Amino acid sequence: MPGKISNTKENLKFRNITHRSSRNTPPPLSTDDVYKIFQNTKASGIGELKDITVGNKNVSKVLGESDSNAAKFVKQKIEGALSFTDDTARAEDEYLVEIPAINKALSKTPSEITFNDVDSHIQKFKTKTSETIDKQCKAEINALKALFEDRDFKKNLVQSTGISEAPNSINAVKDAMIKSLEASHEKAKTEALKPLEDSHQKLHKDEQKELNRISYFAQMYSNNKEFRKQVDKIAAEKAARSNVTVELTQSHDTSLAIFRDLKVQDIENLQTITGRPLQQQKDGSFSMELPRKFLSPLFYSGNRNRLKQDMQSIAMAIKAGGHTHITMDITSKDPDHAKLLAREAYEACRLSGFDSDKITIKVNGQERKLSAGKGEQVPGLFTGADSLHESIEKSAQSNQKFLEECRSAKASEPPTKAFRDKMASIRDEQRAKMNVAQPDTPRNTGPAAQ
Repeated sequence: MPGKISNTKENLKFRNITHRSSRNTPPPLSTDDVYKIFQNTKASGIGELKDITVGNKNVSKVLGESDSNAAKFVKQKIEGALSFTDDTARAEDEYLVEIPAINKALSKTPSEITFNDVDSHIQKFKTKTSETIDKQCKAEINALKALFEDRDFKKNLVQSTGISEAPNSINAVKDAMIKSLEASHEKAKTEALKPLEDSHQKLHKDEQKELNRISYFAQMYSNNKEFRKQVDKIAAEKAARSNVTVELTQSHDTSLAIFRDLKVQDIENLQTITGRPLQQQKDGSFSMELPRKFLSPLFYSGNRNRLKQDMQSIAMAIKAGGHTHITMDITSKDPDHAKLLAREAYEACRLSGFDSDKITIKVNGQERKLSAGKGEQVPGLFTGADSLHESIEKSAQSNQKFLEECRSAKASEPPTKAFRDKMASIRDEQRAKMNVAQPDTPRNTGPAAQ
């Protein structure tokens, strides 16, 4: 959502690069089968166990090319050791039930289910999935080791490859196979969990954008009478259409608001948090008239720096639109004042959650980096003001750390009983739809040792 602030002497433009409309439902988790990816990526037989050599003999190559009964016996035993255990096979069945069940739960947020409940459940589900894969890896390693304790296996290994039957020769093959299998496991696990992890991170980013939007509306609703009046009007209009998508509640004498599907563009007479009118242009930009500095010194300074408050409220409005980039264009006949405005604008954007590398600053048409590079003629925005820059970054990082700690704390909280009951119902519906048995039902699969 582009925007600008201007008067006859100064001009400050805010515009975004990335547009995102108000969301209806969160993005779903990836439906890729992590167990299938793991199974298809890891070593499943002698052909995928690399660098198995004893002396000058490539054991894996010899076994792979041999059709002798002894070689077939060895290869079959190795494949059996590297197959899924019954527990892993059941976990895969449950995974294929759980992912669509979670996505259905996500589609019910926030009207029926809270995001925090779902997020906490996803985090525990990810941990459980990772632990199950680790157990499968350990089972395969143990099963492979057990083969080298089996007399028939060792006899057929020696016969099919021509290696010495001496213990050190057989142990060299075992150690090489285990090393190759462990490397295979590490790579396969990373690839298998990536789609789930990436989609969860995408979900977090989407939720952060939603929180940015709601935080902006909540702050403006609490602090600006005209803004509150317009939101209440929109809520009433939507309620009259029997399609309430804006909910307002009172709690502990504090106005709290949940503004679903409400966008900045819905507010006709938009104002900054201090009450200065903002005009929304057809291109989505904002225009605001700034008072002259010598006529309104308190607007630019003092403990209640209104310029700082207004800049941050505008940056929050742009952030509320789901934007990740912002450009600030400042023009002024007074270059020193333009620089101060630019610094204030940069601080407002950082404190509103924009990453420093997503902020572009121009002063009198010339892009300004935060600090001048070697040999550059144009001074950096914070040249000679390193302590100010450091203070801004520390404040922004502190805000971000606080938000991350809050999110982590929420995710670590156990889901509510109401959510667990809801998930159990959704899960049962999904099992019936997929004709999948309850997890307690025995299932016979591969012969991998425990």
